[in-house]
This record gives sequence, structure tokens and C-alpha cells, in this order.
Amino acid sequence: MTTYSYSRLNAFKSCPFAYKLSYLDRVPAPDRVELFTGKKVHETLEKLYSDLLQGKNNSLEELLAFHERQWNAGWNNSIVVQEGAKAEDFRSHGENCVKNYYSSHAPFNHAQTVGVERKVFTKLGRHSFVGVVDRIASVEGKKEVHDYKTASSLPSEDYFREDTQLPLYQLALQRQFGWQEVELVWDFVALDKEVRVKKSPASLEKAERDTVSLIEAVEETVAEGDFEKNEGSQCRRCVYAKHCGK
Repeated sequence: MTTYSYSRLNAFKSCPFAYKLSYLDRVPAPDRVELFTGKKVHETLEKLYSDLLQGKNNSLEELLAFHERQWNAGWNNSIVVQEGAKAEDFRSHGENCVKNYYSSHAPFNHAQTVGVERKVFTKLGRHSFVGVVDRIASVEGKKEVHDYKTASSLPSEDYFREDTQLPLYQLALQRQFGWQEVELVWDFVALDKEVRVKKSPASLEKAERDTVSLIEAVEETVAEGDFEKNEGSQCRRCVYAKHCGK
């Protein structure tokens, strides 16, 4: 039985044909520089909080040096950089994300970190769902579910109302630990801004229903073998574009 993740389901929503190439056919695809940049920032913030849990408080200089090592170790020329852009600009963007986060949160004693890169599981109807939470924190008994974003602009208010990723993570954690008071926190590290949302039980139920419906659409498409090619702005950034002629 397939275990679904937010990224897997989001890939299907974006383009069923690209989903087929990635998750069913396992067609290799190069990384995009935007995703690579986000990974390196995530790895750096993971180190920050993992080391804090072990009693080590890294300086900003230590974190920037770690970010540089991770970037250099992972970079290769197959990573896709859009025409007109420069990889070095993305490296600098990642460094600025780390600087912004550090300056806003040091000395990191506002909340107690209780989980870093925490894998969570839950059942959505008869389906299995898995995710990884960037950071879980506790403030006076209230739990916070954090997600780091390296985008250069904020999404619309509809995103925070309709997106299912963090609500599903909240559901998984509540079912496992019985937490009652949870706040979802999107950390837009490039913008030095955070967005906090508390979801009602009704909105969590809606997130589950919507996800179950999406999973059923995926499974119906797989059974029928008819994978639509969604044409839109995402095609310019799609690593599978050459496979569908768009």
C-alpha cells in the first residue's frame, strides 16, 4: 500500500503526468537550484537546533561556515539554474536566510525545542500519510509546529487558509500525543517574517477530507492509467518538461 506525503500529493495536483514520471516510472531528474537552496538552509537550521538540544549554541559565523560546507559538498553542474540567473546569487540568498533567522531568534531561549526534523505518521481514512516537521517547539505548554520557507515573497491569505501540509502534521501529532493547543508557524526566513495560525477542529477535519479526496483521485488515475499533462506557468520550471514536449 502506498504511503502518501504532502510533496507527493502536491506533485499530482501540479501535473499528473509529471507525477507519473517521478513516482511511478522513477525517471531521474536533476535538482533545481531553488530546491537545492532551500535544502541547504533547512540543513543549517537543523544543525542549529540539534546542537542546541545537545547544549551547543553555534555562533552565526559557525552556522554560515556550515552552510558554505554543505553547499560546496552538494553542488554539482547538473543542478538546474534558470537562464539569466546565477548560482552564486542563490548561495547568497541562503546565507541571508540564515542571517535573518539568527538575528531574529538569538539567543534561542524563547521556546523549548522538542523535535527537529521529526517524522510523523497518521491514517487518513484507510490511507497512510507521512511527513517531516522542520521543528516542534513548546511555549508554556502550547505546542508550535514550524515550517521554514525560503521564498522571496509571501503567498496569499488563501494559502494559509487552504494549504493542508501543516494541518495534517498537526493532526498526526495530536493523535500521537493528545496535544490540545497547537499553533502552526510558517517561518519565511528570507523575509524575516513569520505567520502564525491556529486551526479549528472543523478546519482540520476539512484538511483531512480534502486530502482523502485527493488520494482517491490519485489512485483512480493510477488505475485508469490516464495521466493528464497540466499546461501552465509551472512548465517553465518543470524538470520533466523535455519528456512531454511542453
